[in-house]
Amino acid sequence: MSGVIVDIRNMKREFTMGAEIAVFVTHEPDIASFSKRTITLRDGKTIQDSINMNVRSAKAVLESLPPVDLLSTETK
Repeated sequence: MSGVIVDIRNMKREFTMGAEIAVFVTHEPDIASFSKRTITLRDGKTIQDSINMNVRSAKAVLESLPPVDLLSTETK
């Protein structure tokens, strides 16, 4: 596990005090569809704060992808 992951987990623990929360920033709507809540900012101001009623499952998406051979040295 990288030091960055450990630092993020430690920050999460400090800020959430036991609540389950993850914050990520993206410009991609398809990535934002994995979150329960989306806050849209423009010029540093909140322009929309919405609850996503159709949260996508990252586990389901990953399971639907073809397997990757990490040991293969061939490039396609």
